[in-house]
Amino acid sequence: MANAFDRYSDDALHSQVAQMTSELIESPTDYGLTLDEVEALQDLNNAFEVSIQTANTLRQAKLAAYDTKFGDRAALLSSLSSIAQRVYGDPSVDDNALIKAGFAPRPTGPTFVEPNTPTSLAVTLTDEATLTLTWGRNGNPGGTSFIIEQKIGGNWTLVGSVTASKFRMMNVEVGEKALFRVYAQRGNRKSAYSNQAVIWDTEGPGLSLAA
Repeated sequence: MANAFDRYSDDALHSQVAQMTSELIESPTDYGLTLDEVEALQDLNNAFEVSIQTANTLRQAKLAAYDTKFGDRAALLSSLSSIAQRVYGDPSVDDNALIKAGFAPRPTGPTFVEPNTPTSLAVTLTDEATLTLTWGRNGNPGGTSFIIEQKIGGNWTLVGSVTASKFRMMNVEVGEKALFRVYAQRGNRKSAYSNQAVIWDTEGPGLSLAA
């Protein structure tokens, strides 16, 4: 039955024992107890009350200390941010000086590796008015853009951009000689041009291809 008191909170347990001892101390023998036993229980409960009060005081002090710490941290970070802005904004402070003082070096833009030149460009007439261009990626990773240009008599013009290694042109004009070339691009870096692929579109089967 004594374990039934385990479910009490600290304050409830202290209050319950105080109520019990105030009754028991009046006539301990009626409950098969001695006065010394009841007084010992009362002393323990009094000590427990002091412990509760001490713990509550420490808890409040700890919460107050945390509040103070968080406030001091916020003030420190605000001041540090202002200092950092001034330091980073001074062009005379180079990265070596920044690192020496404990700052991170200035961030730089993304570094793009020079893309490789696409290989083996070829063009085929897949139906009466559709051209399909294919080429080798030459080790260029996914996300690399391939820019397709064509030349029909005059200057080179842009016809499309893809990340795959295939491009399809629809509604092709029959009977015109067309040259094609491709280059790879990542960021602002471009590869050299691929080989040129040439096609003479005709009305019949006399299609001429070269790469």
